[in-house]
Amino acid sequence: MEERNISDLLSRYEQMLLTGKSVYFDADEYDDLAEYYDKLDDIETAREIVDLGLSIHPDNESLMLRYGKYLVYDAKYTTALHYLNSRFSSYDFELYLLKIECLLNLDLYAEAYELTAEILSDEDTDLDVILSELGFLYVEAEYYDEAILYFEKSLEYDPGNMEVLNDLAYAYEVRSDFASAIVVCNQILDIDPYSVDTWVMLGKLYSLEEDFEKAIDAFDFALALDETNINILKLKAHCLLLSERSEEAVEMLKECIRMSPEESLLYLSLAECYMSLEQYGDVLKALFSYEEYVGETPESMAKKAHVYLLQGKIDEAVEFIDKALNGDSDSFDVNMIAGEVYLKLNIPSGAEIFYKKALSLSEESAEEVLEKLVAVYLRKDELLNAIECQQRLFEMTESVVAHEKLALLYMENGDKENFQLCIESFDDESLFSIFSVFYPNDLSKILDRGSLLLRLNEAYECRLLYKNIKF
Repeated sequence: MEERNISDLLSRYEQMLLTGKSVYFDADEYDDLAEYYDKLDDIETAREIVDLGLSIHPDNESLMLRYGKYLVYDAKYTTALHYLNSRFSSYDFELYLLKIECLLNLDLYAEAYELTAEILSDEDTDLDVILSELGFLYVEAEYYDEAILYFEKSLEYDPGNMEVLNDLAYAYEVRSDFASAIVVCNQILDIDPYSVDTWVMLGKLYSLEEDFEKAIDAFDFALALDETNINILKLKAHCLLLSERSEEAVEMLKECIRMSPEESLLYLSLAECYMSLEQYGDVLKALFSYEEYVGETPESMAKKAHVYLLQGKIDEAVEFIDKALNGDSDSFDVNMIAGEVYLKLNIPSGAEIFYKKALSLSEESAEEVLEKLVAVYLRKDELLNAIECQQRLFEMTESVVAHEKLALLYMENGDKENFQLCIESFDDESLFSIFSVFYPNDLSKILDRGSLLLRLNEAYECRLLYKNIKF
């Protein structure tokens, strides 16, 4: 509606509210009023207008559709679907979009797909808009593969649609397809090189790919556009730390602290940087600064315990790890540091308890914890337990190093069958690597695969003989 007409319509509507006198509006006028307040994000007023309009024009399709839209907005998907099905029988694009949204959120994918296919068969114009709208629905309902398909198709018609490109990058990120998300971000930046949000997203994606130098470059571009954005500074500092540029990370975090001295977590990040530099005095200073704002926390006490442990101050380490455990015995970091302390105290059984607790708290960190448990079981001379943990490690990582360690554990345990299975499955490079452990003085000799296997079996027999003689 033209601005003059909507102004007149608003004036009449507000006058009705002010005087309390009934004023007649036709269905289109109610729809225009609701649309106006919708655009202002004043949903409650828009609802009241639609309810009033339907009380006078109960069969008006525009008002009924808008009423159904508000039910969907309230996540009343079953109610909305029943309402829309009972009020409408013919095809309408917006109606079908609402129905698809309901069906997807009710996990009725097959029914949603049927309506989607019907839309695509009935609509033959503005396909870029139709495909993008479908993509938005599917991404909102977390059907990312389908959303990606519709977005990609939409971009074939309109490759410069920024809204579609942004949602496509997001969908790829959620699917952990970071490489594709990076490609899309670069497409966005080709169109709008001054998009701070896109530079930040690109930096995050590169960091997820562990390409920290490119992440830092992206954050630098973002900072060139918004140099005082503390969140970008923190992201860059984190990547500097991960790329082993800890001194630069320290300076960046100090700048963040100057900008926001009461943001306590900055001091924890600073402590982490100093820890990587082995500047333990500065680590403690940063932790004390953190505690000035929030008091002692299990996390800060555990970190202090770790520092004292590295400094050889065992009594202080024990004191603070005990306090940290009393504060939060279900913290992954606290249990990991407690395990370190007990290993240092030569109490491997205690370390085992804490590492097992840590393993139960964070499956994502299982690799790190299992490596610790292998060390604990070797300290306890429990080879079968060490082998079990190492097997899990190899199954998780399929790394050459984990496989080589597993072979060595089989050797140490006198398990010739599994030792041979391991070494026979090695490629030539891995076979030579484990050969070099036992025969460091024979590395200049050129040996074929058969000779390497023979020498390794000889090493096994020698190790077994040595252990028997020792016993």
